Amino acid sequence: MAPMTLVGTARAQAHVSLPETTCDVTANPMNFSAYDPSVPYDASAVGTISVACSSPEILVISLITSDTCARRYLRFGLNRLAYNLYQDSGHSIVWGSLNPICGQELTTALLSRSQFSVYGLIPRAQNVLAGTYSDAVTIQVNF
Repeated sequence: MAPMTLVGTARAQAHVSLPETTCDVTANPMNFSAYDPSVPYDASAVGTISVACSSPEILVISLITSDTCARRYLRFGLNRLAYNLYQDSGHSIVWGSLNPICGQELTTALLSRSQFSVYGLIPRAQNVLAGTYSDAVTIQVNF
């Protein structure tokens, strides 16, 4: 089992907007099923991010981890299991942050409430020790 916790935060960027907008960010954890390196396919999971703002805003949503931009890791002690997060179910758009090397931020249309899917993928054939691997991801919402 490889649980990953999505931790939500919201940050207002400097702009003129009256009255002041507030946004609540919540996330459902993403749980990969038991990882088996011998199967001929990648492991996948889906999590959700919900954003509710007091007035319509254009949102820029980033997913930030403590890892380098090249790859994210689930950890079990000193052991690492590579994975990544995507904006689409086809796993083609890496969901990153302001740094374009890390993938793309998600920019929305003007909205006040929405739910977004986060698609996780663990590549097959990684030789790792058995254990519970996990990671925490910070969700940053700029508006």
